[in-house]
Amino acid sequence: MRCLLDTHAIIWYFEQGDKLSATAEKLIDNPRNTIYVSVVSLWEIAIKSGIGKLDVIFDDLLERLE
Repeated sequence: MRCLLDTHAIIWYFEQGDKLSATAEKLIDNPRNTIYVSVVSLWEIAIKSGIGKLDVIFDDLLERLE
């Protein structure tokens, strides 16, 4: 299956809290699935972090996405 994650799903996945459903987490973790992340989501994370609207900062985000 191919999945495109939105910005919230990316943040929630890496926070490993309870905001992301167990089903979504299983889909992302399944190595048979191809997971896509839009560069626009990365841009949105960078902008919101830069202006202080997002407390989550992933210094190693690109490495973690690989």
